[in-house]
Amino acid sequence: MVFYAHRRMGKTILVRHFFYHLEKKKQAFTLFIDLFGTVQYQLHDTLLMRWIQSLRL
Repeated sequence: MVFYAHRRMGKTILVRHFFYHLEKKKQAFTLFIDLFGTVQYQLHDTLLMRWIQSLRL
């Protein structure tokens, strides 16, 4: 899921609130990554996918 909007629109608190409730009910493993200021999205995506694959959930 990707949220994109201007700064100071409440995106972070919305995601964190949603994650809090998922984790509280033990319904999901959540991960929050703030990409603000990221220059090389392709490299970031590759490293993130390798990390997720290494978890073997």
